[in-house]
Amino acid sequence: AEVRAILSDRLDQLASGIETEGAPSPHRKLVAADIRRWQSRIENTIPGPQLQMPAGDPIGGSSRSGNGN
Repeated sequence: AEVRAILSDRLDQLASGIETEGAPSPHRKLVAADIRRWQSRIENTIPGPQLQMPAGDPIGGSSRSGNGN
């Protein structure tokens, strides 16, 4: 929990610093937006269901041997 608190504080400081700059570059604006998006994420989200494999051979695969037999 301590590491998470320190990380959260440092990221908040970084985003705040970028947001108060006179004319931050587009890259720095994106960094600040990404930090704010990460901070506003929903805690303890439940992952969606596992994706099922489609039927058939994988791309590039074949049930036939490729050695001419």
